[in-house]
Amino acid sequence: MKATYANACQICGTCLVGVAGRRYSEGAHVRPLGRPHLGPDDESNILCLCPNHHTQFDIGGLFVSDDLTVTDVAGNIVGQLTFSGSHSVDPLHFDYHRSLWSVSPAGGI
Repeated sequence: MKATYANACQICGTCLVGVAGRRYSEGAHVRPLGRPHLGPDDESNILCLCPNHHTQFDIGGLFVSDDLTVTDVAGNIVGQLTFSGSHSVDPLHFDYHRSLWSVSPAGGI
């Protein structure tokens, strides 16, 4: 995923660049791996995010609605999730992520 997006966040487009042009991003599982979640470790369940958006997503601070709008826990629109090439995420994984935090498909709590 990181190569597909050239390490740019799918939410904000940010790419952290370090010494010698080293680029950094994080692969974020939409439906968590392991028990009890049992999310798959494949492209249909992974986003390329900056560290801040990855952390917010993991702690229930960001949600992706059915129309791929990204909202924060207060319901503010943060951005629109972007996709590149043939990459897509199974909408059921976004449903599962929202269910972890009791969020409706439209993104509201």
